[in-house]
Amino acid sequence: MGKWGFKINTTKTVGMIFSRGPSGKKADIKINGEKIQFSKSTRFLGLILDQGLRWHKHIDNQTDRCRGMLNMLQYIKGNGWGASTSTMITFYKAFIRGKIDYASI
Repeated sequence: MGKWGFKINTTKTVGMIFSRGPSGKKADIKINGEKIQFSKSTRFLGLILDQGLRWHKHIDNQTDRCRGMLNMLQYIKGNGWGASTSTMITFYKAFIRGKIDYASI
């Protein structure tokens, strides 16, 4: 990796073993003489990955974030006052739909 100009930050590096069944296997990986810590879940490019690739934590996280944005949307709409429908749609497209669409298949 060094010959390509990459430097691995071992404090930010996390190892994971992906498996559908119980993972009792342990690995001992060292980079530049430093041992890499293993985790059952981690965040990578905005996705929360877990060992079983089940996506529950990621979906729960995204649901909570979208729910908060929807609550904000209801607040700025008001009852008989507030933002127009076109403004609400723009807000939805800008702040909510992107969170739903990101990494969806």
